[in-house]
Amino acid sequence: FENPKGNYQAGQLVVSYDGLPSTVTPSWTDGYTVDADGTWKSAVKVTDYPNEPATVSFPSVNDVADYQVSSVTVTLPDGASETLTLGEFNTKYTGNSLTLQKGMSSIVYHYTTSVTLTKVDGDNNNAPMAGVSFTLTEAATQTNIAAAVIAGKYAQTKQTNASGQMTFDGLELGKSYTLSETAPNGYKTKGPWTLIVNADGTVTISGSDGVISGNQIVNERRDDLSYKVNYLEKDTNEVLAEAKVVNGQTFGAKVTEKAIDIAGYNKVDPTSATIEIKVENNVINFYYTKRTDLSYTVNYLEKDTNEVLAEAKVV
Repeated sequence: FENPKGNYQAGQLVVSYDGLPSTVTPSWTDGYTVDADGTWKSAVKVTDYPNEPATVSFPSVNDVADYQVSSVTVTLPDGASETLTLGEFNTKYTGNSLTLQKGMSSIVYHYTTSVTLTKVDGDNNNAPMAGVSFTLTEAATQTNIAAAVIAGKYAQTKQTNASGQMTFDGLELGKSYTLSETAPNGYKTKGPWTLIVNADGTVTISGSDGVISGNQIVNERRDDLSYKVNYLEKDTNEVLAEAKVVNGQTFGAKVTEKAIDIAGYNKVDPTSATIEIKVENNVINFYYTKRTDLSYTVNYLEKDTNEVLAEAKVV
């Protein structure tokens, strides 16, 4: 019997995770020995030959409750480390198998969570509002987001869907984010707010400016708008009476005006108009034509007595 030639090399793989509350344990740990620190360790393997290193299989990762695996960091004994998206990781380590090298290798699954917000119209029975843009940013650089997913500082912009909802993912426990909105046309500006992902996974949105129960954000319509009524001669647009300006109008409200009487002129249909208040260009124009049913009288009188000297002329 001859011992195999070559150097024996001991290697071990440690698999762990972060980003989950202490009360949540991923199901991929079921059936495996997991230490108190939340790590799974392979048995120590010894290579047969330098060109035939041993491989070790590790547990398949999975999402858990409201948490998703956003990225995976693989560190080899020589210190080489890379953070991959889950898709990249699964492609590179097909079959959940890793070739061991001498020393300790590690895989860290990074979990993140998400939050869904709802945008509603405070002046329309809190009806959902679609197409409203929100941006969520973080001042610090994320620690567990793969560069291929989000480069550096966290920043996402989302638009609400037909149900008035949008979801921000890739959020880390214990971090604070700034939530801001692009105010919908015709609505009062709200925010910005501080969105905090607490250690237990719950989300807190600070401030009461527009935030109501159930992570809903409400906007009221602008009530500082105005409309103008013009009274013009048809064809010439000559101003026949001072324009009427009405302030303090609410976006989306409907207003009705009627043409006024102007001496010597007939109103042109329509003599009544209804408009819906917009952010600008709220104008109603009424038009008039000169009356052609008028007359004048020429009298011929004696001075001082006003005695009629000839029959009056009526035109």
